[in-house]
Amino acid sequence: MRIYHRDALTGGMNALDGIDGASLSDGDRAFVMEADTFYAYRLVDAYAPEASDPPAVIAPVANAGTKRWIRQATS
Repeated sequence: MRIYHRDALTGGMNALDGIDGASLSDGDRAFVMEADTFYAYRLVDAYAPEASDPPAVIAPVANAGTKRWIRQATS
C-alpha cells in the first residue's frame, strides 16, 4: 500500500486525478487538503460503475481502467 498527499482533487499534476493509474494498486490511500477541507480516499482497482463523481469518486486521468479513488468517511 502506498500513501499519497495532494493539494487538489482534480485538474493538475498535484491533484488526485493526476496520479497515473498505471502506478496505483488496490488499497492505496490518498489524503487531499483543498480549500481548508480535508479528504481521505482509498483506491479500488475494479470499481463499478466506472463514472467519476467528485468528490465522492475520482478517476485518474491517465491509465484509469476501472481504478477509482473512493472517498472515505472522516471524523
